[in-house]
Amino acid sequence: MDTISNEQFCTLSMVCWNIWNLRNNIVWKNQPLEPTVSLILKSRTYYAVWKEVTIEVHRPKNNVVHLDHWSKPRQGYLKLNVDAAINVNDGRMGLGCVLRDHQGNFVAAKGAHWRGIFNSKEAKVVAI
Repeated sequence: MDTISNEQFCTLSMVCWNIWNLRNNIVWKNQPLEPTVSLILKSRTYYAVWKEVTIEVHRPKNNVVHLDHWSKPRQGYLKLNVDAAINVNDGRMGLGCVLRDHQGNFVAAKGAHWRGIFNSKEAKVVAI
Protein backbone atom coordinates (compact mmCIF):
# COMPACT_ATOMS: atom_id res chain seq x y z
CA MET A 1 0.00 0.00 0.00
CA ASP A 2 1.64 3.24 -1.16
CA THR A 3 -0.70 5.83 0.28
CA ILE A 4 -3.93 6.07 2.19
CA SER A 5 -6.67 8.64 1.83
CA ASN A 6 -7.24 11.40 4.35
CA GLU A 7 -10.45 9.62 5.40
CA GLN A 8 -8.56 6.36 6.02
CA PHE A 9 -5.79 8.17 7.90
CA CYS A 10 -8.29 9.92 10.17
CA THR A 11 -10.15 6.68 10.85
CA LEU A 12 -6.84 4.93 11.62
CA SER A 13 -5.91 7.77 13.97
CA MET A 14 -9.20 7.35 15.82
CA VAL A 15 -8.65 3.59 16.07
CA CYS A 16 -5.17 4.17 17.54
CA TRP A 17 -6.55 6.71 19.99
CA ASN A 18 -9.30 4.29 21.06
CA ILE A 19 -6.77 1.46 21.50
CA TRP A 20 -4.70 3.76 23.72
CA ASN A 21 -7.81 4.79 25.64
CA LEU A 22 -8.92 1.15 26.01
CA ARG A 23 -5.49 0.21 27.31
CA ASN A 24 -5.64 3.01 29.90
CA ASN A 25 -9.11 1.91 31.00
CA ILE A 26 -7.88 -1.66 31.47
CA VAL A 27 -4.70 -0.68 33.32
CA TRP A 28 -5.96 2.22 35.44
CA LYS A 29 -9.69 1.59 35.84
CA ASN A 30 -9.76 -2.23 35.74
CA GLN A 31 -12.33 -2.21 32.94
CA PRO A 32 -12.77 -5.32 30.79
CA LEU A 33 -11.43 -5.65 27.24
CA GLU A 34 -13.88 -4.44 24.58
CA PRO A 35 -14.63 -6.55 21.48
CA THR A 36 -12.69 -5.42 18.39
CA VAL A 37 -15.89 -4.68 16.47
CA SER A 38 -17.02 -2.33 19.23
CA LEU A 39 -13.68 -0.51 19.17
CA ILE A 40 -13.80 0.01 15.40
CA LEU A 41 -17.44 1.11 15.45
CA LYS A 42 -16.68 3.57 18.26
CA SER A 43 -13.70 4.92 16.27
CA ARG A 44 -15.79 5.46 13.15
CA THR A 45 -18.51 7.16 15.19
CA TYR A 46 -16.01 9.46 16.93
CA TYR A 47 -14.51 10.39 13.57
CA ALA A 48 -17.93 11.09 12.03
CA VAL A 49 -18.90 13.32 14.95
CA TRP A 50 -15.52 15.09 14.94
CA LYS A 51 -15.76 15.69 11.19
CA GLU A 52 -19.26 17.11 11.51
CA VAL A 53 -18.28 19.45 14.33
CA THR A 54 -15.06 20.67 12.71
CA ILE A 55 -16.72 21.29 9.36
CA GLU A 56 -19.37 23.40 11.10
CA VAL A 57 -16.85 25.32 13.19
CA HIS A 58 -14.47 26.08 10.31
CA ARG A 59 -17.08 26.90 7.69
CA PRO A 60 -16.65 30.57 6.71
CA LYS A 61 -19.71 32.69 7.43
CA ASN A 62 -19.16 35.15 4.59
CA ASN A 63 -17.03 33.08 2.19
CA VAL A 64 -13.93 34.97 3.36
CA VAL A 65 -11.22 32.80 4.87
CA HIS A 66 -8.67 34.37 7.19
CA LEU A 67 -5.53 32.34 7.68
CA ASP A 68 -3.24 32.91 10.63
CA HIS A 69 0.40 32.30 9.87
CA TRP A 70 3.65 32.45 11.76
CA SER A 71 5.78 35.49 11.10
CA LYS A 72 9.56 35.38 11.33
CA PRO A 73 11.48 37.59 13.76
CA ARG A 74 14.06 40.09 12.50
CA GLN A 75 17.50 38.90 11.35
CA GLY A 76 19.59 37.77 14.32
CA TYR A 77 16.61 37.45 16.69
CA LEU A 78 14.73 34.47 18.08
CA LYS A 79 10.97 34.17 18.49
CA LEU A 80 9.25 32.31 21.29
CA ASN A 81 5.67 31.12 20.69
CA VAL A 82 3.74 30.08 23.79
CA ASP A 83 0.39 28.35 24.26
CA ALA A 84 -1.67 26.75 26.99
CA ALA A 85 -4.57 24.30 27.13
CA ILE A 86 -6.75 24.69 30.20
CA ASN A 87 -8.96 21.91 31.56
CA VAL A 88 -11.23 23.62 34.08
CA ASN A 89 -13.01 20.38 35.03
CA ASP A 90 -9.80 18.61 36.10
CA GLY A 91 -8.05 21.72 37.40
CA ARG A 92 -5.04 21.14 35.14
CA MET A 93 -3.26 22.82 32.26
CA GLY A 94 -0.94 21.79 29.47
CA LEU A 95 1.72 24.38 28.70
CA GLY A 96 4.17 24.65 25.86
CA CYS A 97 6.52 26.92 23.98
CA VAL A 98 8.62 26.73 20.81
CA LEU A 99 11.71 28.82 20.04
CA ARG A 100 12.67 29.49 16.40
CA ASP A 101 15.34 31.56 14.71
CA HIS A 102 14.89 34.32 12.09
CA GLN A 103 14.71 31.70 9.32
CA GLY A 104 12.01 29.71 11.09
CA ASN A 105 14.37 26.91 12.11
CA PHE A 106 13.59 25.03 15.32
CA VAL A 107 15.88 25.94 18.24
CA ALA A 108 14.18 24.50 21.34
CA ALA A 109 10.82 23.53 22.81
CA LYS A 110 9.31 22.85 26.20
CA GLY A 111 6.07 21.26 27.31
CA ALA A 112 4.68 20.69 30.78
CA HIS A 113 1.62 19.63 32.75
CA TRP A 114 0.47 21.92 35.55
CA ARG A 115 -1.91 21.28 38.44
CA GLY A 116 -4.14 24.28 38.99
CA ILE A 117 -5.61 26.69 36.50
CA PHE A 118 -5.06 30.28 35.49
CA ASN A 119 -6.64 32.47 32.85
CA SER A 120 -5.15 32.24 29.35
CA LYS A 121 -2.64 35.08 29.69
CA GLU A 122 -1.44 33.91 33.12
CA ALA A 123 -1.06 30.34 31.85
CA LYS A 124 1.14 31.53 28.98
CA VAL A 125 3.36 33.41 31.42
CA VAL A 126 3.71 30.23 33.51
CA ALA A 127 4.68 28.34 30.33
CA ILE A 128 7.65 30.67 29.81
